[in-house]
Amino acid sequence: MEFTYRISEAEYVRASKLKPLRSAAAWVLKVVTGIVLFWICVFVGLILLWALVQRSSAIPHQPPTNHVGAGKFLKAALLNIGPFILIPGSGIYLLFGLEPMLKRREYRKDARMQGIFTATIGQHSILIRDASGTSSQAGENSYEWWHESKRLIVLRLRSGAHTIVSLAGLSDAQRAELRNLLAANLPKR
Repeated sequence: MEFTYRISEAEYVRASKLKPLRSAAAWVLKVVTGIVLFWICVFVGLILLWALVQRSSAIPHQPPTNHVGAGKFLKAALLNIGPFILIPGSGIYLLFGLEPMLKRREYRKDARMQGIFTATIGQHSILIRDASGTSSQAGENSYEWWHESKRLIVLRLRSGAHTIVSLAGLSDAQRAELRNLLAANLPKR
């Protein structure tokens, strides 16, 4: 079976999020990173709170005025509450937004991803060639497993690298044939 396909940026990011691609070490690293970021946010928040208390105790008390301008009120609210909103927001971004952003940048920098891939999959061999002519031909013993999710197939090499195959341009009959060829040679995850 031979077919051509393109990999879009969204497919590339989605393929990187597939659970079987992530090793146990990657999950542990993500959890440790989350814990460290949490404690950094707590520490910075405590420092900001301490600075706020120190600043408010250094200001001599003035009698209250009847009217406080909206500009002064907004500035005071921004200075006093802003850091407490900014720090958790940046922590959430680092946990959930940074990785997809880095994957999109990786996709844009890789010139091979912008071209067309040609896949030739047979009973005992898998050949994937990119637009520049670079090909990766391997027998079924070179791959550990394959995984399918949302019109993507990810083939994992024994070396730990992976190959993304897009099913967007294939008919249902071609997809079924491809699944049968892969299932006959590789375990599915």
